[in-house]
Amino acid sequence: YEDRIHDRNNEPTIFGRRHDLALELGVTRVINRESLIQLDLGWTSTGGFLENPYKAVMLGFDDPDQYVDESGLRYVPLKGVLEQRPNRRRQLSVDIRFAQHIRVTDAALHAEYRFYHDNWGINAHSVALSLDQPLGRGWSITPGARYYTQSRAFFYQPWFLFSQPYPAHPGGPLDLSQIPLAYFSSDARLSGYGALSETFTLRKQFASGLALE
Repeated sequence: YEDRIHDRNNEPTIFGRRHDLALELGVTRVINRESLIQLDLGWTSTGGFLENPYKAVMLGFDDPDQYVDESGLRYVPLKGVLEQRPNRRRQLSVDIRFAQHIRVTDAALHAEYRFYHDNWGINAHSVALSLDQPLGRGWSITPGARYYTQSRAFFYQPWFLFSQPYPAHPGGPLDLSQIPLAYFSSDARLSGYGALSETFTLRKQFASGLALE
């Protein structure tokens, strides 16, 4: 990171530049008096310094030629380094929303599906349902649920173990050029996971335009 470290108020500070270009297109179709559907497309291109300087990655080095005694214990040196991400990210998202008025109870049912894909290997799906139910006199309740799942980025692992000696410059620090990976991160937001969440909102609307939830 020597080429990115500059002095700021007498403190060595990492500087980096990034740029973002985002495009969005949305179309809403009224089906009838009680229902409508909406389609949103999004595309984002980001380039430059995309690392989080506060995110550390643990690297381990297991020398296959090291001496091992009868105990079988091996010495694996560990080193914490800053993550390395690709300098380009392209993201695509598709959102489909549907709203249906329920005449019997004067409620509104909302359903949403979202698909996300990027060139880091992440594919994500989310499904959300909610029901807005008026109770009268400005009161309403909104129960809902959302499920989300995503695959991991191709350069994500909780930690990284290499079958090689500790790669260091002669008498100096770790030599990243000897690591067989160009990109690595342990940011949990780049991992594969799923989440199910439930929500319940109680809302009071006042005549003055004030609302409490």
